[in-house]
This record gives sequence, C-alpha cells and structure tokens, in this order.
Amino acid sequence: MSRCKNNAVKKLKRTTKQTVDILVEKFPLHLTKKQTVLARNLQMEAAKVWNATCNIHRTVYGRYHYWLKEGAIKTLVKNKYGIHSQSVQALVETYFECCERTRELHVQGNTDWKYPYRRKRFFTVTWKEPAITIWGGY
Repeated sequence: MSRCKNNAVKKLKRTTKQTVDILVEKFPLHLTKKQTVLARNLQMEAAKVWNATCNIHRTVYGRYHYWLKEGAIKTLVKNKYGIHSQSVQALVETYFECCERTRELHVQGNTDWKYPYRRKRFFTVTWKEPAITIWGGY
C-alpha cells in the first residue's frame, strides 16, 4: 500500500456480476512554469469537452425531448479536441455518471439536485491506461 495521504478506492459501474476496485493515488507534482502552462491548457481543453457535452445533451433534450445515450455523444465529440481520445471518452462517461446519480437522487426524493449545466473553465483530465506510454523508464 502506498504512503500517499489521500488514497481512495473507486468502484466501477456494475455492468457485470463482478465489481472491480481500482486504487487511485494522489501525489504532489513539482512542475516547471512550462509544465504548469501545459497542464492548465490540458485542463482548459478538458473543460471545453465537458461544456460541449453539456450543451449537446441539454440542447437535444430541450428541443426533441430525447435523452441521448453515452455512445452518441462520444461519437459527436470524437476527434475534435486536443486531448487524448481516451480522456475525451472518460469526460463523457463522467458526465453521464453525474446525470445517473442525479436521476437516482430525484427518484429518492432529493429534488434539489440539478443535472450538470454550469460552464467550466478548468476540468480535471482523466488519463486511462491506453493513453499512458513509458519512454526510457519514465
């Protein structure tokens, strides 16, 4: 087990009979100014994906009263942004997890929860395993 301060375990969707636990570790980064600018630009690009996902979903539902599926939005935002395609998919999945959680809370009677609607300037970039490569041991 890592000695990192903020360890967390995240449950995946229960699409199969088995549940899988993933250990997510947070650790401090000591970045140069150039790396900080790059990280901020990636966060801003992720926010663009999030905002586009919100806009597409709300517009289609508002005009046609049709709830788009996750795959349809993934197809619409595919290859349009400057971050890895797996990160774009992870952002769309996060959006739909938020919508699903809000729907569950509404069913339970918590109607003060709102579906995602706010525009974001920065958003956390999720890196999936296929998007990470190792060069020379790093």
